[in-house]
This record gives sequence, C-alpha cells and structure tokens, in this order.
Amino acid sequence: MRNRWIAFLTIMIAVIAVLFAHGEWGGAYVERENNRLFEATARETLRTINIAAVAYSAKHGTFPETLEDMGPAGDKLLDYAVSSGTTFGYAFHYHSSDSGRSYGVIADPKTRFGHNLFTNQTGILRVGRNVTSSEYR
Repeated sequence: MRNRWIAFLTIMIAVIAVLFAHGEWGGAYVERENNRLFEATARETLRTINIAAVAYSAKHGTFPETLEDMGPAGDKLLDYAVSSGTTFGYAFHYHSSDSGRSYGVIADPKTRFGHNLFTNQTGILRVGRNVTSSEYR
C-alpha cells in the first residue's frame, strides 16, 4: 500500500513539473505577474506622452503628427524607446487628427493578459480589454 502512494506522489510531482516547465501553469502565472508591471509602466508612459504632447503644442501651436516628432530626432521631449512606439510589453499607436488639434494614443499589450489603454488630449485614461474610441481613427 505504501509503495502505491509513493508511486502516485512521484507521478503527480512529475506531471506538475512538466506543466510548469512547458508554461501551462508557471508560465501563465509569470506572464500575469509581468503584465502587472508592464501595465503600470504603460500608464506612466501614456502620462509622459500626454505631457510631451501638451509641451509640443505650446511651442508649435498644434499637436505632433507622430511620436517621433517628440523624440530625440524631433523636440527631444521623449526618449528613443517611447518615441519608437514600443516599451515594456506594450505597443503604442499615436494618431493626430483635425490638422493637429487633437490626438489619440492606444497602448496594446503584447501579452494575452493585458488591458488595452487609451488616452487623448483630454488626459483621461480609458482601460479595457478592447478599447475603441471615436477620437482614435
């Protein structure tokens, strides 16, 4: 009887080890934990983009056409990582409309557990699984 329990426990430990190794349990947990850090960083990045866009608008009279206009090659308001549109598990899509009178930024997660984030010239942050906004075209 005791040998059966030892064999059962050994098999269960082996199955759990295989699941963790292949990411079925451990990988998903790690991905969710990393996503919390990524989402917090994405929120801060969106705030930084908002501040940079307002500063750009104060200087030029319109919002920038692209993130690169605020980056190192432009007005130097954003660093290279942010102006390239990709940072810490999120891709940032910036769009200016109405001849530079408005803009929108969507942050799309690169992981399956992330939330989409959206902001525009109002500075309001919208969060959800599938953020869509009429301001972002």
